[in-house]
Amino acid sequence: MNKRLAVIVGGPSPEHDVSILTGLQAARALADIGYDVSVLYWSKQGRWSLHEPTLEASAFADGVPAGGKDVDWQLGTDPGLVVKGRLGRTSKVEIDVAVVGCHGAPGEDGHLQALLELAGIAYTGPTLREAALCMDKLAFAAFAASLGLPVAKRILIAGGKPITPGFDGPYVLKPRFGGSSLGVEVVDTIDDAVALIKSQSLYAAGAYVEQMLDGWYDVNVAMRNYPEPTLSEFERPIGKGVGALSYDDKYVSGEGMAGAARELPANITPELRKQLGDAASAIAAALPARGVMRLDFMTDGTSYVVNELNALPGSWAKYLWSGTPQQAFKTLLTGLIEEAGARGVGRWTSQGADGRLLRDAHSIASKLA
Repeated sequence: MNKRLAVIVGGPSPEHDVSILTGLQAARALADIGYDVSVLYWSKQGRWSLHEPTLEASAFADGVPAGGKDVDWQLGTDPGLVVKGRLGRTSKVEIDVAVVGCHGAPGEDGHLQALLELAGIAYTGPTLREAALCMDKLAFAAFAASLGLPVAKRILIAGGKPITPGFDGPYVLKPRFGGSSLGVEVVDTIDDAVALIKSQSLYAAGAYVEQMLDGWYDVNVAMRNYPEPTLSEFERPIGKGVGALSYDDKYVSGEGMAGAARELPANITPELRKQLGDAASAIAAALPARGVMRLDFMTDGTSYVVNELNALPGSWAKYLWSGTPQQAFKTLLTGLIEEAGARGVGRWTSQGADGRLLRDAHSIASKLA
C-alpha cells in the first residue's frame, strides 16, 4: 500500500473525545493493512498537528500530545497542508486521502469538508452538502418527508419564543443542529422548552420540539453506496431509560455505540424489516449517501417514522456489519479510501465570467446613487 493517509480526529466539538476514539481505531487498522498513516489532530483550541498512528487515546486527554509536528492549512494556487519552517518557509505534507473521523460540528456538518475541498484533498465520508443536510435535523426531516416517508411531527422554536405546536405534549426538545444526544430533553410544556432553550448554550443555533411517541423505540441500520448499495443488519439499541438513547447510553461505555447494549439483529417482523429497508434504500439513493451512514428510525413494532441520519457514526458503525469486527472494519475502511479516491475533489469553473460585464459596467459610484 503506498497511499498516504491522514486520519483527522478531535475538533472543537462536544464530541471531541468520541472522535479521537473513532479515529485512532481507524488509524491503527489502516496502518495494519499497510497504508502510510498519520493522525491529524484538530485540538479544541483549533491547533493542527500530525502524530503517529500508534498513540493511545490517553495521550490526547490533556491536549496536544508531545512529539507531534505542528501543521497549518494553505489555500490559493498551491493548496494543502503545510509544515511551517524557518523564515516563513513551508513544506507541503503529501496526503492522498484524508479519513474524516470527526463527530459533531464543525467536523461533521460541512465546515471541515469545505476546507478539504478548498485544500484540494480527497476525503472520506459525506460531501459538504450531504454533511450539512444531515446535521440540520429539521432540514433532513423535510428531505425524508419529500420522499413520501413518515416523520414525527416537529416544529421550530425560533428565537426562544413560545409557539403553538399543533400537537399535544409531552414534547421532545432537541437542538436543531447536532450529532449526538446532547441537549435532547423530554418536557411537559412549551414554556418548559423555552426556559431550557434560554438557559443552555446547546440550543443557541436553533431548537425544535418533536411529538413524544410514547412506547416507541429505536431501530437503526447502517448504509453505504460503494462499491454497491448495501444495508447492514438492523439493530435495536437498549437504553437505560425510556425511549430514545441518551448521550451516556451511546458514549460513556468507552466504545461509543459499539459498546452500548443492543438487540442484534433487531427482533422485528419481516413486514417492518422490509418497510425500513425500503426507506433506507430510498434515502441512500436520493441523498446520495457517501461513506458509511447510520439511519435511525422510531417504531412501535408496526408503524415507523424516520428519525435522523448520522452522516459519520462512531467507528463507522462497524458493529452493524457482518463478519468478525476486525475483518469487517478493515473492509469498510478500505472501501472508504477507494470511494474517496474515485471521487477525487471538487472542481469549479469560471466559464461564462469572460469580463464583458465588468468592461461594460459604469462606475460603482453610479450604481450606489
